Amino acid sequence: MRYYVFAIPLPFSIEKYKLGQLYMVARSTLEESSKKSSDGFEILKNEPYTRTLPSGQEESGIYTFKILHLSKMVPKAVANLIPKKGLKMEETCYNAFPHTITSYHNPGYPDKLAMSVETWVYSAPKNASYSEAFDLPEDVRKCIPESFTLEKKDKESMKKDKEALKERKDTEDISKLEFAEAKGGVIERVYCDVTQPLKIDKKKEAKEKKLAAKENREAPKALSEGPLKADIKRISKENNGDHCVVYKILKIHTAFPGEKLIESMLGKKMESVFTETHKKCCIWWDEWKEMTMDDIKKMETDAAEKLKKSIAEREAAGNDSKETESTGDDDDDEVVEDADKADEK
Repeated sequence: MRYYVFAIPLPFSIEKYKLGQLYMVARSTLEESSKKSSDGFEILKNEPYTRTLPSGQEESGIYTFKILHLSKMVPKAVANLIPKKGLKMEETCYNAFPHTITSYHNPGYPDKLAMSVETWVYSAPKNASYSEAFDLPEDVRKCIPESFTLEKKDKESMKKDKEALKERKDTEDISKLEFAEAKGGVIERVYCDVTQPLKIDKKKEAKEKKLAAKENREAPKALSEGPLKADIKRISKENNGDHCVVYKILKIHTAFPGEKLIESMLGKKMESVFTETHKKCCIWWDEWKEMTMDDIKKMETDAAEKLKKSIAEREAAGNDSKETESTGDDDDDEVVEDADKADEK
């Protein structure tokens, strides 16, 4: 099990971020619906929900369901460590802003590969610094086992720990020791910087454009054709200096050989997803800053209708597409792309 704590300071208030987040999801759904090639995931549902929690409390929000193709999201070396039927994961997300729970389930190996992300949004001091962003609120901190430390140890400390561990193994019961080790560990702390330019995969954009021309349809607007960097100072000024911080706790568990490498690469991939997604939220500020919740709901309805139509078209494509997907499991390693170059959503 590996834990990551992400802090994402943003240049607008919680209320504004709620609109921006919903706009971001709806626009991504619209863009994905217009694509024929896969970027590593498929959005299958994006709709309102109401459910009763175990506490008896009613909760409402937006529910999304995706299929993730890990063969297109991690390097080939990592994909090769995972059996073919384990390369697809299902993502379910219950967004009851400002608290969101996302889980990743592997239908092929439900006990060997799983991830979860819990998200909170809090107001922040004006121009929050890196250290302030990591003054974790109690709700966030209590989700981390007390046996884990939030501080990375330096090499000298790690060396001393290994020496002490060796001495203990000579005198203590190994099973008890391993249990104690598995119980605690170091949590990676990650600061997602939205002030940097978007990472663009121009090869993927060119591929989608070529495919659209071949099928005589309009290609979705490429990210490289728009602004690649947000004007954070201007956005902050337009929000009167109101800021918020998005906190995410990512938990990754795998029981496959090479688990540390798999967990590390998935952690880096999710870091990239969180960072690039929130960069887009800031870059698209001028598109959604004047929108109301009614505007967002209309956009969500449009996105849901287009998504439904897109799914129907894929299904109507017939047995050829199904056969391609079923046989693709044997060829997943042929479509693996470098994680740092993958287009983020």
